[in-house]
This record gives sequence, C-alpha cells and structure tokens, in this order.
Amino acid sequence: MKLTTSNIIKSVRFPEVSYTVRSLSEGRRQTLAASIADATYQIYDLGAQADALLPEDKEAPLDGENLYKRAALLDKITAIDSSVVRPAWIKIYVTKIDGLEIDGLPATVESFLNEAPSEMFNEIVDLIKTQASLTSEETKN
Repeated sequence: MKLTTSNIIKSVRFPEVSYTVRSLSEGRRQTLAASIADATYQIYDLGAQADALLPEDKEAPLDGENLYKRAALLDKITAIDSSVVRPAWIKIYVTKIDGLEIDGLPATVESFLNEAPSEMFNEIVDLIKTQASLTSEETKN
C-alpha cells in the first residue's frame, strides 16, 4: 500500500500559482480542531447571542437597536473566522507555495499568511475545505 501525504493543487484564479497541501489525515484534523477550539467556542457563543436577538415572529423585522447589535456580533464572528480559523487551515495543511513571489522573494507559508491578497488566501482555504469534504474515491480522480 502506498500512502501519499500531500497533493499539489493548482490555483484556479492564479494559474501560475500552485500549493502543496498535506493530506487530510485524522491527526491533522485533530490538530486543527485543537488549534481553533477557543475560536470555535467563541463563534458558537456569538452565534447564539446573535440568534437570541431575532424576534420570535420570523416575519417581524428587527428593531434598530437589535439590528445593530446583531450586525456587530456577526462582524465579530467574521473577524474570528478571518483571523484565527482560516489561517489555521493554511498553517496546518499548506507546506509550499510555488509560482508566487512576495516582495521579490519566493512565498513561504508565513509570508503568504501576512501578505497574500484576500482572493488568493480565500481560494486556498476553500480548495482545502473542498478537498476535506471529498470521499477517498473522489480524491483519487
């Protein structure tokens, strides 16, 4: 039996760029879960607070004060996802970035995390998450 522990994924939006991504092993899943556990708890808690502001009557609009409170809570969720959760996916799964230079130097995972444009950053996280949801048969194809 052969076990491949990484794959090369080509960027869709930036065809000259490719990412070497570790396979989604149980150990890495556990590492990811542990590294984002506090952030995940905060996201669930903020989500519950935001949901508690919704009127019981699903058809009724939110009043102004609750609308702004809910928007602020949802913004906090987005900030935690952007600053903690999404970077964790890259730190744990991406090992190499080819075809990208940042300030004249080959991109590293760390420089990518700090300097990559949002489109590129979000694309690789989405590609990794898509790969995570594939069955083993789909991954072979």
